[in-house]
Amino acid sequence: MRICSLCFLALLFTFYSSCSTAQLNWSIPLQEKFRLQYCDGESLVIQEIKTRKYGAMDVQGDVIISPSYKSVIKIKPNRFVLKNSFAQLVDGNSNVLINENRALDNIEYSLAFEVFDNDDVYYVYKGAFQGIESVDGDIILPPKYQGLYPYDEEYLGIWKNDKYGIINIKGDTIFKPIYDGVSKIEGSKLFAFKNNGSVNLIDENGRNLLQGSYFSLSPFWGNYIKAEIYKDGKRSSGILDFDENIIIDFDYKYFVDYVLDERKLLFAMTTTNTVLFDENLQPLLNNSYEKIYATNVGLKFVQNGKYGAMDINENVIIEPKYDNLSQHKNCYNGRKGNEQYILDLDGNIKLKFEDTNMSPSSNISVYTEKDLNGYFEHSGLLLTEAIYEQAYNFIQGFGKVKKNGKFGLIDSSGVEVISCEFDEISIGEDGYIVVRKNNKFGLLLLN
Repeated sequence: MRICSLCFLALLFTFYSSCSTAQLNWSIPLQEKFRLQYCDGESLVIQEIKTRKYGAMDVQGDVIISPSYKSVIKIKPNRFVLKNSFAQLVDGNSNVLINENRALDNIEYSLAFEVFDNDDVYYVYKGAFQGIESVDGDIILPPKYQGLYPYDEEYLGIWKNDKYGIINIKGDTIFKPIYDGVSKIEGSKLFAFKNNGSVNLIDENGRNLLQGSYFSLSPFWGNYIKAEIYKDGKRSSGILDFDENIIIDFDYKYFVDYVLDERKLLFAMTTTNTVLFDENLQPLLNNSYEKIYATNVGLKFVQNGKYGAMDINENVIIEPKYDNLSQHKNCYNGRKGNEQYILDLDGNIKLKFEDTNMSPSSNISVYTEKDLNGYFEHSGLLLTEAIYEQAYNFIQGFGKVKKNGKFGLIDSSGVEVISCEFDEISIGEDGYIVVRKNNKFGLLLLN
């Protein structure tokens, strides 16, 4: 006996709805003494409800930092900033790493510190001034700067007395803070400095590389510079080489360099159209387009105000007939009037909805029908019916949903692994879920 696809989906939804919610595995049972915050799979910040003081707890429910602080912030694994009058840094066993006797107002971690050999390094603040210290007790830079900007393992930008300069990682001055703006060119020992509205490139010996006056400069691909000047009273962009020869005239609004399948591309925008250049800065396309954008798999273009898609050789994949078109993981999302279409990467229409909320990081997204929400896979499979008052994009493999005023979770197969019975749910890492119900807080573990 043959079963039509719609009937099969109906049977599938009936089966899912008849499945009982998975047995809840409580890591910390519901309790009313502490308010629980986000769990990173290791520990979580807590607030004692009676005293409104903050501390920390491990995933077994044991208090590891006593709730006696005005503020507790977990800034990386096994590192907490505690604040009362001043800030201190401790590990998960409450061992003090940077002492509050330093009278620091704040301590922060930045991914920029990956440039240091020792990444156990932190911004420290005294009033409006910023420095850098390690947990080994090394004061890399004292808190005397308005701002610090690590570029790489050798150089940092500094902001001091409202001017910008460059120092090395030891704190030695490379360029004094006398400039209106400064940046380092990635992958080189070149710097861009701005003063009195004009920008120049300078090498590490302080030698100016260009003679002209430019509003902005941005080297790319190792041998070209995107330059911006004032032309006929307007900002215009062109391309120079490092000998200051004009490679592309200053006839464009701006440029965007991009790499698609290891192929270098340069998009040049005017007020009316977009020109695409190859890695030799030669025009690449035969036809004229109002706009061209790079996607993960090819190009998106506009003709006569409508969006379509094509490959790099101008083979059209999706005809330009959509009011908007976006490319996501394994699919396109096209809007035409009041309808949203899901198309595969070959341009075939798979699904049609009233509205969608496309996920930026998952193969599962939210759709809307008659003011209710459900989920679909980008491959074109409906994952759930539109039965939820609210549905959120997937995080850590789960989607948060709201039904009858209560929150639950579904997994990537569309099954409600936590039924809609909680007043709030926070999806953490490694399967840990913070829940609130009737003013009680608990921590669930989903495998």
